[in-house]
Amino acid sequence: SIEKLVIVIRQFGGSRDNYGATHRFRAENNGLRLIGVDHVNGDGLTGASDTTSENLITGTVINDSTPALFDDDGHDLKGTPTHKRSQAAVKPLPALEEVSEYGD
Repeated sequence: SIEKLVIVIRQFGGSRDNYGATHRFRAENNGLRLIGVDHVNGDGLTGASDTTSENLITGTVINDSTPALFDDDGHDLKGTPTHKRSQAAVKPLPALEEVSEYGD
């Protein structure tokens, strides 16, 4: 999709164990530059999930983690979600052809 002049590519897969990635690209005179990446991993049975969102322009990294809400037998578990914000070093934005080397 295109959102606010940014190309957004979303990929998701899995079943009980699910995963996904969202990459955001900005058009520049010399091509496309990666400006943001989100990764999500989850467990559809227990409700556990981990999400990392990286803004490559500002260096802001947000990590959200939800512990399992249910065990494998469906019993309720008590857990507290966490939300952490940190700052990474700002690096030159990767070009489109360099993206295959960025993260997994």
